[in-house]
Amino acid sequence: MPKELVQLARVNNCEQPRDFYSNKPGPVNPPYLYGVAKGNIEDSAVFWCIRDNDNDKKYVLMFMVKERGEPRSAGELEWVNPPMGLSLYQPNDLQIQESVFELIRKEDAIHMPKDKRFEDRYIMSSYDGISEIFVMKNGRWMILQRH
Repeated sequence: MPKELVQLARVNNCEQPRDFYSNKPGPVNPPYLYGVAKGNIEDSAVFWCIRDNDNDKKYVLMFMVKERGEPRSAGELEWVNPPMGLSLYQPNDLQIQESVFELIRKEDAIHMPKDKRFEDRYIMSSYDGISEIFVMKNGRWMILQRH
């Protein structure tokens, strides 16, 4: 992962997934994605990191924004499923409707970004036919899981 994301993860007691590519055919859809929030592409990112917790949620989807050129954490979501490759998803109105998304539980979403720049940005974590699509609508984070 890029150095600034690795450093931000460490500051937040998290490490990059070291074995991310071990079971994948190549570096397609890496564990990080720039240009997630509205604005300049290099001023926002989302990435997977791993936190050594006693609970079962050790994977963290961390959000980064830059302020005055310095990266800072804009929020995070602890998640039970292993990291998959990240990309922006462009929904087709006929293909995806909000009614099929589930709200992420309040206790899981407590640290998720509240920044309106992330609104309506579909973030897809996917690999080998499995995907999880995260989106913030009206200030609430939702997910669609597909198999």
